Amino acid sequence: MTKPDTQEDLLLQLKEKNNYITRLQSELLFSEIQLKLIHLIGEVPSRYDNIPDLLDKILDTILEVLSVEACSLMLLDEEREHLSFMVTKGEKAREVRRQKLKVGEGIAGKVVKSGKPWLVPDVHQEVQWKSEISEELGFKTRNILCTPLSTLNDTFGVLELINKKGEEPFTNLDLELVMKLSREIAQVINNVSLIRESRNRINQLSTLTKVTALINATMVQSDLLLEIMTAAEELMEAEASSIMLINHETDELEFQVAHGERSDEVMLVTVPLGKGIAGTVALSGESVLVKDAQNDERLYKKVDEFSDFVTKSLICVPLRVKDEIIGVAQVLNKKGKRSYFTNDEMELFESLANQAAIAIDNARLYREQHELMVGVIRSLALSIDAKDPYTHGHSERVTMFALAIYNELEVSYEIDRGKIQISCLMHDIGKLGIREQILLKPDRLTEDEYEEIKKHPQIGKSIIEPIKQFNGPVMDGMLSHHERYDGKGYPEGLKGDAIPFIARIIAVADAFDAMTSDRAYRKGMSFQKATDELDDNAGKQFDPTVVKAFKRALEKGYIR
Repeated sequence: MTKPDTQEDLLLQLKEKNNYITRLQSELLFSEIQLKLIHLIGEVPSRYDNIPDLLDKILDTILEVLSVEACSLMLLDEEREHLSFMVTKGEKAREVRRQKLKVGEGIAGKVVKSGKPWLVPDVHQEVQWKSEISEELGFKTRNILCTPLSTLNDTFGVLELINKKGEEPFTNLDLELVMKLSREIAQVINNVSLIRESRNRINQLSTLTKVTALINATMVQSDLLLEIMTAAEELMEAEASSIMLINHETDELEFQVAHGERSDEVMLVTVPLGKGIAGTVALSGESVLVKDAQNDERLYKKVDEFSDFVTKSLICVPLRVKDEIIGVAQVLNKKGKRSYFTNDEMELFESLANQAAIAIDNARLYREQHELMVGVIRSLALSIDAKDPYTHGHSERVTMFALAIYNELEVSYEIDRGKIQISCLMHDIGKLGIREQILLKPDRLTEDEYEEIKKHPQIGKSIIEPIKQFNGPVMDGMLSHHERYDGKGYPEGLKGDAIPFIARIIAVADAFDAMTSDRAYRKGMSFQKATDELDDNAGKQFDPTVVKAFKRALEKGYIR
């Protein structure tokens, strides 16, 4: 006969059941928010140009479902010294956006510095809480829940919730829930940032490619330099630009190109070597970035006085031909919200200035331009492969295999070798829009996860489609490299010769590297077994002509 439960046992069982119900409620709440977030996150590939609007809707969801009075999303500034409010919700939201928080100070400042979450049930009992902002805004803060926004290796912002509605403060269950949400939000921001960075780098590459085409097509130096600086001005978002060359007879810099407001007057001015920022750069050969030109004692104000132009910020870089400094190039006055240029922009402008110098000395053109182009694309490919340690070097190997196949083709398909190289390096760019939880999953994907992976060619298309130079073979290879010869591939189900030939080459190279590479859930195949797989699937998954060319390249030792 079993002993009846005591009152203490019953109370313990009741407590356990209450805890279980509370956890179920928390998980249900997270699922409700997650469903809404998934709907919003699914829009990222088509809306990456309007991330503030997307985050605004995400915070609306959090405010509503979690029942809090206010919440904010803060990101580190470029110098990583302060947190700036990107999105704010609740009372006084507009006033809050004007504030900045120093890293390491206050609740949010400590969280972004440590990368650890912080739950503060009563701010008045926490010495680290800085009450100044609340007092200045006239907002009564009772409790705070603050979590970091982090990727694998970097904390770049925080999500802060203020004042849970009702009498009770935030709990550990709230903290657990918000931590999960923070990871989802951080992934959205990170993916969008990667896509934006890729778009920017592709735009930079497009401009550099355009400059190369100009150099090859235009023989009149003045027209060519004007075109180059106009392109630089557009890319750098500058009000004006100029190129000055050294006149060794007078030891002065003379304007060859001046583009922007009052450019005609500027052309009449000369700058002595060693005078002003331009004269200093011409002598030292060192690039200079000036954020506040009017308070920089090096500024040669005669140019501004003569042209009635106010120089606010600038980048000035030397022009070199065969290790000789022949002049300088400048962009002036950054347009937009930020009034100054950055070090990254200075590096980019240095590249453009190199092109201008090459225009003067055409013999140096091809080598530098080709190296720059491939270097930018290779860097982009590395940023894609780096998302998964098991795909490190994948794009480089696919490129090597594809070019080896191309060299063994017995029929000319009129595909430019350089286009194959670029398309191979960029074939997985769409994976920047795929969640890392899927890309880094240590075992096989579910059907739903595989369906999301299958979106990457179309995401890649949305990224590079605005770049006209990549429409055609580069786009074809990137978009169609998962099509199958028998028509059972994706994204369009193309069959046989309807699949662009460049994509058929990449399909074989991509599959071979995938089969021979280790994964978390399996060991890579031997070259022989992978080659047998290609043979078995020739005419089904792969173009038989491409498979034969691959085998010839392998036999000759070009694939290793």
